[in-house]
Amino acid sequence: MNTDTRVVDVHISRLRTKVESDPNDPEFIITARGSGYFFPRIVESEQE
Repeated sequence: MNTDTRVVDVHISRLRTKVESDPNDPEFIITARGSGYFFPRIVESEQE
């Protein structure tokens, strides 16, 4: 049985092309080597 171990990588790459302004320098989907992927917390400061 031949299984593709890069399935998740391919899906993340396709998501990045859809949501990132520059998929080669991602802001929303970050790779954590040895751990996986994460979405950074984006906090907008309130302007007074």
